[in-house]
This record gives sequence, structure tokens and C-alpha cells, in this order.
Amino acid sequence: MTATTFPYHNLITNTPNFTNQTPTTPAPNYDDVPLFLSIIYGSIATMSIGAIVDSLTGIVMFFTPSLIIGIRYYSFPTGIPGGAIFCHLVDSFFIFFSLGNLSVMLVMLISIERWAAVVRATKYSKWFALRRVKICIGIVIILVIILNLDNLLGKIYVPGVFPPCVWSPIFPKPSQNLTLFTVFEITRLFLPVLLIILCYVNIAKKTLFSHKVGGLTQEQSAKYIARRRVTTMCFVSSAALVVCWLPNEIYFVMMNFEIIDYSFIVHGVTKTLVIFNSCINPFIYAATNRAYRRSIFQFITRKHNYYKARTHRLTSIANTSNH
Repeated sequence: MTATTFPYHNLITNTPNFTNQTPTTPAPNYDDVPLFLSIIYGSIATMSIGAIVDSLTGIVMFFTPSLIIGIRYYSFPTGIPGGAIFCHLVDSFFIFFSLGNLSVMLVMLISIERWAAVVRATKYSKWFALRRVKICIGIVIILVIILNLDNLLGKIYVPGVFPPCVWSPIFPKPSQNLTLFTVFEITRLFLPVLLIILCYVNIAKKTLFSHKVGGLTQEQSAKYIARRRVTTMCFVSSAALVVCWLPNEIYFVMMNFEIIDYSFIVHGVTKTLVIFNSCINPFIYAATNRAYRRSIFQFITRKHNYYKARTHRLTSIANTSNH
């Protein structure tokens, strides 16, 4: 990894780190281009599937494409305000972690929504009215921005060195910085993960070990099965997000508490897991829900038939004009 993406800031120290800051420009790095393309694919595919499934199930679902962006695909702007804005927003990982934490928060909302649909079905419509859903998502977005202020404010622009973006503690005392980091980290990741686990444990007690289908009418049984499939799909997707994000966050916390030192290999593996999560959700949806598989197949078939008909029409027009 180049110096442009130093993986973390140590909140124990109270002095900016100017080590290894050189005026040289590193060689371009192309090794992650396939990974970057897979990220784009994952986001687009998930957006498409999310739009299709809402019309199929009629169940309120939040949209989360595991929002992650490439972190090495930029060059450093110079001067102020361009350089300062870049350091605060991009090189600080503010955008990267904000989008990732937004995914975690939205998955938490999905888990709560699934819990309400299964365990509190009689109050589901009231709790998850469209207006309330929009308000909740708006609150989550604002909360995520606030919870990543340590990244936003922790990196400053220093002209004359390369890379020009360096970490600088927000508060003068190391203990204050560490307290801020601890509170933010618990709120933006570990608490949502705990809620996700609790929701699905409670759902499991209600559905996975229930034999309720036999006592329902055909219509009720169909709705129950559809709801159970969606819940299973959401559970697997949530589990994948937790598995992909927790190693990076635990490693990040241990570094800030100086329990372990930075390791290029460990950092690379944990970051790869985070980015990998952005492109696996479409496959999880297809593997765990028959309605999704059918919708994907129909979507691809429609597009194939459309382009096939369009090509045939253009070919016919070309042949006619030649005659």
C-alpha cells in the first residue's frame, strides 16, 4: 500500500505524524482495477435488484448496496481550499467509513424491520409507515456523519510535503481523543451489530422453529413463506456484512489502543473483506430467495430480447436501405 492511504490514525499520540513525508510522487498503481470494477458492479447490481424486488414482495425493505468506494483511485490536489477539502473528505477515509457505517446502520434498520414483521406483525404497518421509514433513514444519515467527525476533523493539509495529508489529533490530550474514538466506534459499529444479532435471534425463535404454516389458509401460508424467505435472505446478508466488517474494525480498535502494531498483510486482508462485501449481496439475494432469482432471470431475459429485437430491426433497416 502506498503512503497515500495510511490506514489509521493513532489517537494515543498528540502530535501530527510527519514521518515518511517525501516530495516524490509514487508510481501509478493498477493492481486493484479488477477489484474496483467489481465494486461498481456490486453496487449497480444491488440497486437493480432492490428496485425489482419491492414490486414482487410488497414488503418494506431498505436499500443498502453495501456502500463502499475505491480508496486508492485519486491524485492529490494542491493548495487551499482544494487540498484541505480533499484531506478532510477523501484521504481521511471520511467518505469511505461513512458509507460503510451507513451500510451497517441500514442493515440494522433492516433487521429491526424484519423483527417487527415477524414478531410484532400486528404493529408492523403502523411502525413502518413510509413517512416514518424516510424519517428514520434521514436520522441515520445525519448520525453517521456525526459519528465520523473524528475522521473528518482528524486529517489536515500540510503544503510542501508528500503526501500532504497528515493526521492531527482533535483534542490536546490523548485520553480525550481515545474517549471520543471509543464512544464513536461503539455507536457506529458494535452497537448496531449487537442489535442485528439480537433481532435475528428473536426472529429465529419465532420462525425457524415454528410449524405454523400447517394451520394457515393458502393465502396466509403463501404470505408467511414469502416473509420467511425474505427474512432468511436479510439474515444471510446481514451476517455477511458483520463477518466482512468486524475483522477490520477490531483490528482498527486494537491499533488505536496500541495493543498491536500495524501489519501490511493484516490490513490488506481486512480491507479486502470490507470491499468484497460490496459485491456479494446480489449473489446472496439470488441464492436465498427464489423470487429474486426469478426476477433476475426475467430482467436479463427482457434485456436480451430487447437488444435482440433492436439489432434485428436495425439490420432490417440497413438491408432495406442497401436495396
